Amino acid sequence: MKHLKKISVLLLSLLMGMMVLTGCSGELTSAEKEAIAREEIHEANLESLKSITENSFASLLTTYTADVVEFYLSQGSSIANPTFDNSFLNRWKAFEADHGAIIDAEVIEASEKEGEYSARIKITGEDDEPMVLTINYNGQMTPVSTGLDDYQDDSSLTLGQKMANAGGNIVVGLLIVFFMLVLLCLIISSFTLVNKASAPKKKTVEKKEAAPAPKAAPVAAPAPAAVDNSQLIAVIAAAIAAAEGTSTDGFVVRSIKRLDSNKWR
Repeated sequence: MKHLKKISVLLLSLLMGMMVLTGCSGELTSAEKEAIAREEIHEANLESLKSITENSFASLLTTYTADVVEFYLSQGSSIANPTFDNSFLNRWKAFEADHGAIIDAEVIEASEKEGEYSARIKITGEDDEPMVLTINYNGQMTPVSTGLDDYQDDSSLTLGQKMANAGGNIVVGLLIVFFMLVLLCLIISSFTLVNKASAPKKKTVEKKEAAPAPKAAPVAAPAPAAVDNSQLIAVIAAAIAAAEGTSTDGFVVRSIKRLDSNKWR
């Protein structure tokens, strides 16, 4: 019984601790609360923008024609309130000229980017060809300009159609990239041609063939120098005098001839 009480107390303590931790973890920080508040304000602004666009533009497009609104404006009426730079009326006239009177106008999107707002109205004429009229607003949600574009509803496309459109966009992008690369290569290669054309032409100097140098006259071989045998004569005379036991005064060496053989005779 005691063990059961201890186990019950332990389980109760664990349960209370888990509840405390859950309560602590459920509390939001001030930064998280601020982010949630900003998101709520942002969503409220977009809903307000949709309402303004619906009441000021969409309902006007289906109630009157562009000529009627232009007539009222010329009389000073505030039927188109607010009016701005006539771009709205000009877009309206352009649509009616191509598609007939507007029979349906629906606000399909409201968005915000960098403090500026825009709303898109899907308008359909008598030929059942829808287009999108974009109303651009400033930060104070005052309309400043408009735009008219083709309407594209991707939600009705199949996966194959979406892939085909994506593939076509990729092919077009690659073709544009390769075209720009080829154009860039042509521009760079044209620089070398321009440099060659603008470079000064080098003057070609014709080299005249040098006349052959006159042949030098043959140099006569030098005459053999006279052989000075005075020392040899003196040595031979001294050797003869020593061999005969006399002096060199008793004879004179007239000539010296070399024998054909090295042997003494």
